[in-house]
Amino acid sequence: MDIIQSLALGIVQGLTEFLPISSSGHLIILPKIFSWPDQGITFDIFLHLGTLLAVLLFFRKEWVRIIQAMVFWNNKSYQKDRKLILILVIGILPAVILGIFLGDIIGNQLRLPMVIGINLIFWGIVLGIADIYTNRRKEKIADEENISKRKALIVGLFQAIALMPGVSRSGISIAGGLFAGIDRKTAVRFSFLLSAPLIFGAGLFNCIQVINDQSLVIAWPQLALGLLSAFLSGLLAIKFLTFLATRKNFLPFVIYRILLGALILLFLV
Repeated sequence: MDIIQSLALGIVQGLTEFLPISSSGHLIILPKIFSWPDQGITFDIFLHLGTLLAVLLFFRKEWVRIIQAMVFWNNKSYQKDRKLILILVIGILPAVILGIFLGDIIGNQLRLPMVIGINLIFWGIVLGIADIYTNRRKEKIADEENISKRKALIVGLFQAIALMPGVSRSGISIAGGLFAGIDRKTAVRFSFLLSAPLIFGAGLFNCIQVINDQSLVIAWPQLALGLLSAFLSGLLAIKFLTFLATRKNFLPFVIYRILLGALILLFLV
């Protein structure tokens, strides 16, 4: 893998991990378009580490308070943070459970251009419907602390669907939040907060695989470049979508997903 490939994949991972357009779909399709060799599991770990660092840095105040709440659990001043911890746990459970039982099957059998194209289009339309729904809803939840356990579970069930390539973890969890009556900004923030434990878990799982594989050759310059580009582009994507959620709708992403899905079905299937 050369420097251009590592840089391009890092940028794409960072942007598409947080924008609602599917990171897995882009990382599967991009090498096919440019006839690049498979980047390998080690490189994927570093890409995920870059996006994890981005979401940890952007929400550093929230994570510090979450850690403090876990350490000083009985302290009344951390009551709101304890509730946030609870709804985050509820929100990630469906994806964790589904990943344990079906992760290998989904990863090995559904990484196909046809599956990616269909998922990009279908779940893009679902995001558009959710966006229309939230526009018509008068009362919305405007803060994470007001998200109930039931609504966190709804978002989590939606997010579990993102194990399929082409769905988009951020896109489907945002859609779930909008359908649950959460406003755009809070749905986006909650989606990003939910992503950190899942990205960490996926990275840890891949690390175990790498440690057990003694045949892997590690190209440190490419890995470092991929990590850095994923981190910077991921930070940019988080800032952009957070800004957009308070001022615009998600229609541009819906259109992009439909067009990209259609092109994949036309030329890569």
